[in-house]
Amino acid sequence: MLINAYCRKGYVDGVGFRLPTISVRPGKPNRAASSFMSSIMREPLNGQEAICPVDADFPHYYLSPRMCVENLIKGAELKAEKLGKNRCMMMPGRMWTIAQMIDALTVVAGPEPAKLIKWESQPDIQAIVKGWRFDLRPEKAIKLGLKADESFEDNIRYYIQDDRA
Repeated sequence: MLINAYCRKGYVDGVGFRLPTISVRPGKPNRAASSFMSSIMREPLNGQEAICPVDADFPHYYLSPRMCVENLIKGAELKAEKLGKNRCMMMPGRMWTIAQMIDALTVVAGPEPAKLIKWESQPDIQAIVKGWRFDLRPEKAIKLGLKADESFEDNIRYYIQDDRA
């Protein structure tokens, strides 16, 4: 609301995006409830164990870091007249389950990394992530030329190419 109001009054020329979960991101696991969504890919690709606290059928909305950066650049270059009065939108992503992510990991990196994923139910994490909304509407961003990854295999490949040590 603030971005829309300040743009309308001419104080700023801005655009706002609600991002999907960015995975596979570089770095180390942190205390965020969504941190496992990168660590269950990243750590096994680096030969380390990772804990998955949710069931394999848990679905979530993802975008790779590479595609996120490309979309942010495109978003920054959008002309004000194309944005309309509402300058905020959901960035495109794709919905995949944990099982689909692990299948993609196996296709790209073979079966060994997936063997390093340990299933350890964590009710506190499950309660948080199961409360997240899935009423996602990225149509405006798509119409403006922003894109989602074609597959989670791409997310894995991008991590290997861009960020793996």
